[in-house]
Amino acid sequence: MSRDEDWQSALAYVSDAAERLHQVRALERELVDLVGTATRSAVALGVPGWLVAKAGGVTPGRVSQIVAAPGGADAGDWRARVWEVTDSPADALRRHRGGFAGVMTYPPYEQRRTSVSVAPRLNYTDGFPYAAPESLDELHGPTSGQVRVPAHVDPHPDPVFSLEVESSRRAMYAAVMRAGTVDDQRELLDAGLVRELWPSIHLPARAHELWAPLLADVAAN
Repeated sequence: MSRDEDWQSALAYVSDAAERLHQVRALERELVDLVGTATRSAVALGVPGWLVAKAGGVTPGRVSQIVAAPGGADAGDWRARVWEVTDSPADALRRHRGGFAGVMTYPPYEQRRTSVSVAPRLNYTDGFPYAAPESLDELHGPTSGQVRVPAHVDPHPDPVFSLEVESSRRAMYAAVMRAGTVDDQRELLDAGLVRELWPSIHLPARAHELWAPLLADVAAN
């Protein structure tokens, strides 16, 4: 390669790494906020501080500090955000692209790396077998009460959600739409609730592409 090509490639690697660092730091701030909200929620439920500390890998004193601090993330959305960040970190990082100050410039023009052949970047979710029914009319799940979901939908020890609590209902629907089979979705999801919750549900891009055509009328409204 020529000197210009060498410089252009070197600058592009600097830019790519710095942009990803910007995203990671922004996501870290979001996660700190979510950990605080989750910690305060657990303590509010009566979970002993030492158990919360053990789950979070911190000291009981740190739990006390978190509980005493002002609230952070929107309490109505934080469970769904935790699901999104832990299930699809690549999508979560992508949301933090804004605000990066770096500019890929090589005088007298701007140009991204073009002279270096690199393998396509793949997210680990690219191969995940997302599913969706052919029609919302297939969904006849419960609309009230407690619902237990399969382990492949939620790997937590006791994956039970309350349809009476909005945040729990939204977290369950996001999990089933993201990780459930079509049979799971037919059994656990209700078409009316899917329509109601759709504007507030965060899904990985490929899962969203499967569900979006079924809810085009909701998006239009």
